Amino acid sequence: MTQEQLKEWLFSFAVEDRDRDTRPQEEAIDRVYPNGKKFTDSFFVFQEGQKVAICRHPRFTTGEYHMHSFVEILYLYSGNCVHLVEGKTMQMTTGDVCIISPEIYHLIEACDGIIINILVTKEYLTSLYPVAEEEDNPLSEFLGGILYGTNRKKYLYMQCPPCDPMKALVEKMIEESVEYDRYSNPCLEAMLVQFFAWILRTCTGWQSEEGESCSKEERIVEILQYVQDHYRSVTMEELSRRFNYTPTHLCRLFKRYTNSSFNRIVIDIKMYHACRLLRSSALPVQNIAYAVGYESVEYFHRIFKQVMKMTPLEYKKNPQVW
Repeated sequence: MTQEQLKEWLFSFAVEDRDRDTRPQEEAIDRVYPNGKKFTDSFFVFQEGQKVAICRHPRFTTGEYHMHSFVEILYLYSGNCVHLVEGKTMQMTTGDVCIISPEIYHLIEACDGIIINILVTKEYLTSLYPVAEEEDNPLSEFLGGILYGTNRKKYLYMQCPPCDPMKALVEKMIEESVEYDRYSNPCLEAMLVQFFAWILRTCTGWQSEEGESCSKEERIVEILQYVQDHYRSVTMEELSRRFNYTPTHLCRLFKRYTNSSFNRIVIDIKMYHACRLLRSSALPVQNIAYAVGYESVEYFHRIFKQVMKMTPLEYKKNPQVW
């Protein structure tokens, strides 16, 4: 794709560009709150095996509120635009990025610039999430919310100053999309990972809908309480789904705030309850092992001796306060 062809793709007037919205402003304001009409994805269909697609948004028009089953990333290549997400207005300028969750109503109210739409299947976010999740930031929480369904936000608006390498990367993504061949899918997917890395590198401000997530300190207290309440069967995968963190990130949180590991915390809780039952009940050791979440009595014996430096029966004869 030559520079002339890229310029033609970016700046030429499409039919929808010429059909400028002439409706009165009152009607545009009325559309801020959708009437329940649901738009389908019939206007765009991913090709078989495709996870990332690129298209240019029509200019100089006010569209209708619509939603998608996929994730839409708006990158303002140049100019300015007014973007509405379920009544929330954003004044976007060159370089800014807005990521919209699936099933969220949104529209471009006015645009005199070039918007590049990057469309991403929800399934592919599992590849992008580890890039953002390496650090504590709003991007990792936003992507985790889409993936795991807890504390999900409607959008994430990122103020990014104009950045030539990021702009060149988007142009390369456009070229791959226009000159599509059997190698374009992996190329687009790899470049999208780079795109997210550039956002993390250059972003100067983050904005999402009202109701920000709690602090990390409050979050770890909530996680630990959940482990306490479900210690018999809780798993790292269960925590990941519930609290929007990958297992790797959860391990870092446990280490940072408790100086211990998830497995050790669960073992300590189980041993605490096992000791309490050994002191205060007449239950046999086998029943106590099952009661605190161990399916194997032999394994329970081994762990108990490692932690308490004695067997369960020895503890029962000479109980100590945990």
